[in-house]
Amino acid sequence: MSLRASWKRTKAHLADARRELPAHPLSGEEGGSDSGFQEFIDHNELELALDELEGMATTNATTTHFWVSLRAAAEEMQLDRHRDRYDKIIDRMIDK
Repeated sequence: MSLRASWKRTKAHLADARRELPAHPLSGEEGGSDSGFQEFIDHNELELALDELEGMATTNATTTHFWVSLRAAAEEMQLDRHRDRYDKIIDRMIDK
């Protein structure tokens, strides 16, 4: 598995999640903004881009697909704590 291929898959998952937010999302309560997300994507800082999306989820409605996409990105980056946190959020959303 090449690193560049992994980055490409991760960016695709992050882009999928971003499309689940409003066109002009509100910034997160404790951080997380669309401009921050784009800046981190542009600089290939993918974990920070993931954190920006998660931050925006505090003030914008999210879908299960949003969290599944974040989970896939976390899995691709081997961020186990993020993945586990997203699993719990997904489970709560499905149980509703």
